[in-house]
Amino acid sequence: MHNILKFITIIFLIILTGCISDNEVLPSHQEGIFAKDALLQDFDQLVDIIKSSPPKAFTDMSKFAHVAESQRLKISDMSRYEFYKLLAPVVAAVDCGHTKIKYPVGYLQEERYYFPFAVKVINSELYIFKNSYNTNIPEGSKIHSINNRDSAEIIDILYSSMPSDGSNETRKEFQLNQNFSDYYHNYFEAPEQFRISYTAPGGTDLITEVIEPNKSKFIMEDAPGLDNYFFTENYAVLRVKYFKYMSSKTIDSFFTTLKQNGSTNLILDLRGNPGGFADHANILLSYLMDESFYFYSDDQEGFDHLALEKTVIKENAFKGKLFIMTDGGCFSSTGFVLSHLKNNPNVTIVGQESGGGYKCNGYAVKERLQNTQIALINAQVVGTTSVEGLESGRGVMPDIEVNYTIEDYLLGKDLEFERILEMINSL
Repeated sequence: MHNILKFITIIFLIILTGCISDNEVLPSHQEGIFAKDALLQDFDQLVDIIKSSPPKAFTDMSKFAHVAESQRLKISDMSRYEFYKLLAPVVAAVDCGHTKIKYPVGYLQEERYYFPFAVKVINSELYIFKNSYNTNIPEGSKIHSINNRDSAEIIDILYSSMPSDGSNETRKEFQLNQNFSDYYHNYFEAPEQFRISYTAPGGTDLITEVIEPNKSKFIMEDAPGLDNYFFTENYAVLRVKYFKYMSSKTIDSFFTTLKQNGSTNLILDLRGNPGGFADHANILLSYLMDESFYFYSDDQEGFDHLALEKTVIKENAFKGKLFIMTDGGCFSSTGFVLSHLKNNPNVTIVGQESGGGYKCNGYAVKERLQNTQIALINAQVVGTTSVEGLESGRGVMPDIEVNYTIEDYLLGKDLEFERILEMINSL
């Protein structure tokens, strides 16, 4: 009976989560100024929701309380946009990548000014990667300051406002590299012009220019990677972008062909994979693990079929050398997959620390703050894989770490893939 109740609870959470849309449209409303008392009410509502929700995997409640107290003192009469930025560090202090706030889409923001460049964060420094304007600032330039704020300070402020699991920072770096203009707008400022101080590639002179903003986000293309799958004489490549809507038939067909071809080297590209359904992640593992295994630890609430029943290895499972490409975009269920494969002697992980690890929170529910209608997406369940020896609150570490320079990005290099090919060719 207890298991049935747990199952029903999880199904309810799945249905509820599935009904939550990030694109929910609310009645259109011009931005205005909210009274301090109304904002204090919303602030306290958010803090109370977090305090009364099920414990999360990495939250230090004393740290959370300190940040909340500090931010609460800053509240005055302000716009919804300014209040949103004030709330962000409070939610980030939960140290949960699945817990976040959403600005109500149907409410018009007056501050629709975006940074006009795509950037790359490298060693806590900003570099211009793509230039959306015909300006004199060349791609590859190092940004020293924006509107007289030092780049390192800007990165620190953004990091303190961005949710992530535990002390992991590679996911934040990945997100800024994909969509810096959006995060700068949401968490820092939306000015009517950008005063940018920079040094050009190979130069030493500090140059300052004033640039007009974009009126839309500058979103990078898909994460680097290869086609979904292909085969060569020496290796095969499988790219999994998302553990959702994954076709069991297609995956089985791939591994059947892999076995028929006698391939001994498989490159699995998980870069930028944000996670998805644990069941789908488990399907992939059934072709990659050496022996039957429990996906979740035995103290996992719910998910009885993954915690209490062993996953059986497929007959056409891969038995050769497995090379996995990772980055900070590997989150949630992707971290679960990596945690199971990390200590396998036939597996080599190449890239950066993943954004998620062997433990994370999930199955978030949405609650709206009474006055501003800002939504809190609040994780409810902790998931833990049945592995040992990995650090809580960090992603899965690569066996071979790969770091890019701005020159590598500009040349379109794929350093993880290049490094793996070197290893395969040396076998």
